[in-house]
Amino acid sequence: GVLQSSYYMPDHPQARKVADEPFVVLRALAKSHEEFNFVVASWLDGDAMALEGIFNEAIPLDQIIGGTAGEHFSKKLADFSKRNHLVSFSIKNVIGEEEFHRFIGVFVERHVDMEAQRLLDQSEERRGTRFTEQLLDKNIVNVSVVLEEDLVDEKRRLPWRVKIALARLQKDLRVIPMYSKATATQLKDAKLRLLRDILRPLQRGQYLKQLFLNLDLIADEVEELQGVELERDLIDALSTPRILSLAEALLAEHIRVTRKTLTDAVDVRADLGEAVLRLMVMVGTTLSAESGDPTVGKVLRDLFDEKAVPLALLPKAMQDQVRMDRWTASYLVDPVGFIANLEQIDRPEIYFSQIPNLVAIIPNLIRVRKYGEAERVIRLLEEHQVREGPFAGRPDLVKK
Repeated sequence: GVLQSSYYMPDHPQARKVADEPFVVLRALAKSHEEFNFVVASWLDGDAMALEGIFNEAIPLDQIIGGTAGEHFSKKLADFSKRNHLVSFSIKNVIGEEEFHRFIGVFVERHVDMEAQRLLDQSEERRGTRFTEQLLDKNIVNVSVVLEEDLVDEKRRLPWRVKIALARLQKDLRVIPMYSKATATQLKDAKLRLLRDILRPLQRGQYLKQLFLNLDLIADEVEELQGVELERDLIDALSTPRILSLAEALLAEHIRVTRKTLTDAVDVRADLGEAVLRLMVMVGTTLSAESGDPTVGKVLRDLFDEKAVPLALLPKAMQDQVRMDRWTASYLVDPVGFIANLEQIDRPEIYFSQIPNLVAIIPNLIRVRKYGEAERVIRLLEEHQVREGPFAGRPDLVKK
């Protein structure tokens, strides 16, 4: 629609007519997709555009359209984007027909008026501002653009998708003050929608991890915004499966940091270890609300083993297993001393409280192939069923 409309001046009736068909397609897709993100596919050879938001991964436009027409369209749109220093533009599914036509009109103006482009590109500073202001002047609020100058200028090797997400966070969160008259619920909903749109292209846990661990690059700008707690808000915007992916990626990074296996130490933030642990705690606390899910429970146990979450956040059965593991470990350190201490207990209530734990470590000992120690515990319990100890009635307590 943009390329065909550009054969006409923006106010020509034919320009609007040509743009009608893309809007119809967009409305049809809008029922199942919240945002359509067109991005310069810098990871591909040659000039190409890719579409995010419909499939799990970004798909080159020439693969979607197909044939020579697809290649031509993708190259032309990539050329247009590069000339205007445009990295990506995202169209929200709530955009109305009139706003969509105004958006197409802005692209048409920039495409046909090369002299205007030359004037707009007089300086690096003015170029991006003019493009963004051109959209705002036309009251186009459901299209978000990322320009080259919006990308974080930092010597860290980041995937293209993560760079774009950081740029959008830094830029798009500034619209939050526009909701100053909104209720707390409306403000929260608007912020969640915005963050979900930005996070959607980052489908892999590795991408999410790199985004979270590089939020320090935009911290100064975001701290100025009221009502934004970036790490917490981003986690709240993720679904449980994606939080699990993030947790697994953070665990792997934590192991790399603590085992000192990082090979690119100059390419990371100075407080990487502290940042990873803080995020693991936040993710674990969030996941604990769904600890009944076996997959969630396993990740929580891994987080617990790395001291990122307390025992109380684990599922009840898992808490019991942890206690049994500790009992088993304590027993194996000094089996003779452990049993001697048990033999000396002279208070029935204390002895009785220890018996369930002693019985429960038998399967643990078998699991770790300590068959002799398991047999020792079994013989001890059998003896205590017939032999009195430091207090009267011990055999009856064991039989109970």
